[in-house]
Amino acid sequence: MPVVAAPLVYVVGGVTVLILGLNWPIMWWGVETIPPLWLTSLRLLGAGLGLACVLVLTGNLRPPPRHDYAIVATVAIVRLALVYSLVTTALLFVPAGRSSLLVHTAGLWAAPLGVWFLSERLSPAAGLALLCGIGGIVLLMEPWALQAADQAVVGYAMLLGAAVATAAATVHMRRHRWAATPLSLMPWQLVVAGTVTTLLALAVDGPLRLEWSTREVAVILYQIALASGFGVWGTIALSRSLPAVSTGILMMSVPVIGVSSSVILLGEDLTAPVAAGILAILIAVGLNAVADRRAAPPASAS
Repeated sequence: MPVVAAPLVYVVGGVTVLILGLNWPIMWWGVETIPPLWLTSLRLLGAGLGLACVLVLTGNLRPPPRHDYAIVATVAIVRLALVYSLVTTALLFVPAGRSSLLVHTAGLWAAPLGVWFLSERLSPAAGLALLCGIGGIVLLMEPWALQAADQAVVGYAMLLGAAVATAAATVHMRRHRWAATPLSLMPWQLVVAGTVTTLLALAVDGPLRLEWSTREVAVILYQIALASGFGVWGTIALSRSLPAVSTGILMMSVPVIGVSSSVILLGEDLTAPVAAGILAILIAVGLNAVADRRAAPPASAS
């Protein structure tokens, strides 16, 4: 697992959050011409095969042990195939900036799920973060401006479903006793997820038809090499090299960049309720990071 020393770790962190934040308007450009399920499939399969090649060259590719089959299935089907499919499809109905924020509320839903399924205690900071986050979501969605027939309702439902699914997978990942490292299981999870989304894309959209224009190729390569390649490596490196609170606060920059870049590149409107919702969600994520840090076990146990 990568560990990066200071000050290089802050360079890695800055590049990582910039790549992941800019990916939101880039995905929005992608779904204009590429079916969302096919874009998800290309991203997952490309990243999985690429990572497998890297592990083969370094002599680290191993089949997953039987004990980890359940976590491979959970991450592949729920955390990757389901979540990525919902998020990418939601971009057909919801602006990219708001999408980036709603997906990053997953950590808030992990707190009540941990209480229900892992008998964890909901700390005051986590409870306040949950309430603040829910308020921010309401402001972000502006329900007073929506109608029942509005397609944005479908998009918001998909994004909130993706956030809850991410939280559920996170709860399983926290409960699971890992036999192999998460990095060694990642290519298997990505390939399984890519296979599932490919079958789903064939059933829904039929065979893939692309013009292979410069824009389409650039979007696909960005998804594979940067968003899924460097983005995953950078996130793991940050989690291994920085304290939990520092990592959580740094990753809060991703939706900020997602919103900012969507306003600049896509011309999205930034209304007062949306701005207030952004602030509330960022405060909630920060409180949640502090709560996670206080509840974390000693370093030796981790």
